[in-house]
Amino acid sequence: MFVTILFGADLYAQTAVTTGPVADADLPADSDLPAGALTLGVRGGEDFMEDQLDLLIPIYMYGDCGVLLLNPRMAYTDNEEKELNLGAVYRHLLPEREVILGGNLYYDSRWSEHDEQFDQVGVGIEILTTWVDARANYYFPEDKTRVVETSERTTELGSTQHTDYTQWAEGNTIYERRHTTTTTTFLHEYFELIEGTLEGWDAEIGVRLPTPWDCIETRLFGGYYHFDPNIDTDPVEGWKARHLLQRNNRRWYR
Repeated sequence: MFVTILFGADLYAQTAVTTGPVADADLPADSDLPAGALTLGVRGGEDFMEDQLDLLIPIYMYGDCGVLLLNPRMAYTDNEEKELNLGAVYRHLLPEREVILGGNLYYDSRWSEHDEQFDQVGVGIEILTTWVDARANYYFPEDKTRVVETSERTTELGSTQHTDYTQWAEGNTIYERRHTTTTTTFLHEYFELIEGTLEGWDAEIGVRLPTPWDCIETRLFGGYYHFDPNIDTDPVEGWKARHLLQRNNRRWYR
């Protein structure tokens, strides 16, 4: 189970002095776009820890109900893996239902702990409400493998002996010759450590937990993932769960 903690801040295109979050209605009248959002986060489990930086930058407003955002992201894990993402996100508000529908398109680059780079394209859909969030994504990686480590090992399996006897006579003397052959069998193994890509999908649904405070919200998520490797190994699939603790953002950035 993963635990995710996010710390967010609003980014304003215009210079202003504020003492706290500013609601959409408080933006200057000549500002066509809502404020952006900067999020710093930590995600981890029993043997995994990842630092995250996430920017949501509005670049186009469709009336009062739709916004197109640019979403650069960075991540770094404790085993020296790195990831860079650049995405375009569109979210559309249905005011009468207090529901946001969204879609996204991402280009991702990831560097493994062996410093091999792998790229992929991801697409996703989402639905965001006050109390329930749901998301689904599909990933199309490049079909690439890399040999990152090789090794050899020689093992002695055992040995056998076989003896031949040859006899002959000369005059009144009998001679015998003994010839022993020893055969030793070795197993020579060659190993390759190969890194490849995973094509597949993940989906999750989360619920907001009621809390006595308004500035912080807590959500619990559960989901499933399935990925098919492009190397000769079993699919990677299973259930996942995470806990999210974050500042109560404004409507576009929940």
